[in-house]
Amino acid sequence: LIADGLPAEDLEVVPPCLVPEMEALTRKAEVRPRNPLEPLRVISRQSTLVYRSTDKSMPRIGQELGVDALIEGSVFRSGERIRVSAQLILASRDEHLWARSFERSTGDLLALVSEIAQAIADEVEIVVSRDTAARLAARSTVSPEAEDAYLRGLHALGLGTHASLTRAEELFTRAIELEPGFARAQSSLAATYFVQALFSHRPLAETASACRTAALTAIELDADLADAHGALGLVYLYFDWDWAAAERELVRGLRLGPHNVLARHGYADYLLVMGRPEESLEQVKLGRLYNPAVPLAVAPVVGHLLFLDRYEEVDAEAAAILRTDADVPVVKGMLETSLWAQGRHREAADLLRERLSVQSPETLEAFDRGFESSGPRGAMLAVAESFLDREPNRRPGPKTIARYLARGGDIDGAFELLDQALKTREPSLLHIHVEPDFDVLKPDPRFQELLAKIGLHLPAGAV
Repeated sequence: LIADGLPAEDLEVVPPCLVPEMEALTRKAEVRPRNPLEPLRVISRQSTLVYRSTDKSMPRIGQELGVDALIEGSVFRSGERIRVSAQLILASRDEHLWARSFERSTGDLLALVSEIAQAIADEVEIVVSRDTAARLAARSTVSPEAEDAYLRGLHALGLGTHASLTRAEELFTRAIELEPGFARAQSSLAATYFVQALFSHRPLAETASACRTAALTAIELDADLADAHGALGLVYLYFDWDWAAAERELVRGLRLGPHNVLARHGYADYLLVMGRPEESLEQVKLGRLYNPAVPLAVAPVVGHLLFLDRYEEVDAEAAAILRTDADVPVVKGMLETSLWAQGRHREAADLLRERLSVQSPETLEAFDRGFESSGPRGAMLAVAESFLDREPNRRPGPKTIARYLARGGDIDGAFELLDQALKTREPSLLHIHVEPDFDVLKPDPRFQELLAKIGLHLPAGAV
């Protein structure tokens, strides 16, 4: 959706509301063959927001997003009245298929959003079931203030940074305070807790418990909510290591709502656990297809290419992401791992030094001493030792420290840290059998014992 006519702070609230509405319409819709728009797939709001001030042509935007049609909207507000003009455009030919204007008071904003979504669905001949129509009507009972906080929270969650995740948690909590029965806000709060746990932003046990509670609450409020089942699937996969329950909930969540970035990533990691990395890569690519400009959807493609040892593709994909957004630490970390795996140790060390200069000046000093003494491997050991010298609540997760010990050649030290990670069920342990940083540990019998305790399956042909 491209929109103009409002300041940016208002623009994030009004037109993009159509995206979740259109997603809801398509989840249970029956599409009759008539025009070039089916099968209908709706791109996420975060991916479309980047085009709100663009001068790119419609064909170019459609090509970049991988879509056939675009909704272009103009929003004007005067006092207590809002007018929305929407157009449906066939991107490839820049051809207008449909246009209509809508006007409401500000108090009827959510009803207006649903009306526009329904009008577009009618135009592309989506037959909406009574159940779906009822669900859309129920969504409109949420107050505008709660919906505002929720939508802003979705944007912050999609960025995936430490600061944005903290902001997302605040916004979703605010939405729930305003509307205690707001199931979508509960499921998104669960997703926020999950990402914080995955990136070790908060104590794991505390965050995992909060994630589980929010996901179960969301399902109690709405048993058919896709994001709630997706969030619960993440709990079963990463915190409980209950593969059967994880598959059940993730698959159900994706059937109800295929756009969910985290559920798609979770299902991809489930396939990794099962020793099916090629299928796993296809899943994260599908997540990117639905969310082509969302960091949490784009970065996993780099990671899963890394797990398949496709280093040239990793380097190219990472470079493309960092050209667009230089502040994506997880992608920089993946690129660093790729360089190290290729034997380009000095380049990997330079990239780590760059990250430490921003994130951890105290560890940077240790890095420089280790590098001067023993080169890149010495720098890696020095970084690990610096992390271990910190107070426990200020350290990265034990698996992260084990990574640097493995690079530096301290095999026993790496296994000691991995045993700690096993005791706390650190979520990223689910990748350890395919991460190149730990290839040096694979000949050791302790590595196979570790995989057995987790329940991981090596890919066919892997040593």
